[in-house]
Amino acid sequence: MARSNYLLLFTFLAFACSNPKSDEVNVSNEPFELAEKVISFELPEGWGHFNLGMKNQGNHVYFYNYSLSSLVAFDKASHQMSFLIHIDKEGPNGISGQVSDYLIDAEDNIWLSSSNRHLYKVDREGKIIEDITFDSSSFVEENFDFISYNFQIIDGKYYTAAFPMVFQYNSLSIDELSAIPNLVSYDLENHEIEKLSFYDKTYLGSNLNKFIMPFINKGKNNEIIINHNYKDIYVYKNNEVNKLAASFSKFSPEPPVSDRDIFEDMDEIMRLINYTDSYESIHFLPQQNTYVRVAKFEDEVEGGDAMRQYVPSRWAFIFLDEQFAKTGELILPENEANGNYVFDSEEGIWFSVDHPDNPGLDEEKLQFRLLKAK
Repeated sequence: MARSNYLLLFTFLAFACSNPKSDEVNVSNEPFELAEKVISFELPEGWGHFNLGMKNQGNHVYFYNYSLSSLVAFDKASHQMSFLIHIDKEGPNGISGQVSDYLIDAEDNIWLSSSNRHLYKVDREGKIIEDITFDSSSFVEENFDFISYNFQIIDGKYYTAAFPMVFQYNSLSIDELSAIPNLVSYDLENHEIEKLSFYDKTYLGSNLNKFIMPFINKGKNNEIIINHNYKDIYVYKNNEVNKLAASFSKFSPEPPVSDRDIFEDMDEIMRLINYTDSYESIHFLPQQNTYVRVAKFEDEVEGGDAMRQYVPSRWAFIFLDEQFAKTGELILPENEANGNYVFDSEEGIWFSVDHPDNPGLDEEKLQFRLLKAK
């Protein structure tokens, strides 16, 4: 299985044909409201706004530039750069392979997951403190692979989403696919792998011509939250998995599926990806004690260049309390938001306003607008 194909699919996230929207109206409860306040962070020299990996941790916001192999940290209060490091490709601190994802833990350690099955722990100067090589032999034999570009580390275990080793997964039966895990853990000390959650048959349905790859994140109490691009979230805690509704009222209750084989035409896949309603991610924002599930959608599904770099025009936040009960939702201003970048502070929730079609886009700054609690 070519991992580059997975990376392409994960970057854009969802396939589908357009579906009729649900007749359900937007809930009136909006726990947060738009404020006029906007803050900015000065981009490092040579950086652009898009395709950055953002992390929200403690008093800092982090951005990783995958093209330049560089990591920058900004202080939330002062909006000033705290540090900028370059990750070497060669030499004593060289990272082999491509950095697929990164993590800043509670102790401010920097973890880098590499495409060649290495996990690196580095300091703020880019020096390697620890290099862990994954033993992948056991799960390869069981026909699944883990996703190196989406991981969490909790109590010495590396948690990551998992996926079928077969690239054309629509060639599998529902029974075969539901026997494959979608969440695994890897013990960083003894290298043991544990399968924690499996693809839900109800979620898979009868038509596999849709995007099924999960995205995971860590919850308030070290839960692992499995987010798919449609339907429910799945919460893993203490060897149990609970399925919970966390829906956006504008989305159809039916999953977006294609009436064609999705692996036959890449241009068609990309066209459908660009105009697909989907849940992109979910985040716990500790300073506001709330979860935000990020949804993207389009009112118009026709036209446009299928293969162009794309940022959706419409974004919405679904708010959940610490028990994962929905408290409300909010649609962000059209063409004035990028839901890929969101963080919190004591003031509220900040979302990126850096959209390619926003006339206020500043080539030298990352800009964020405030959502205040009502």
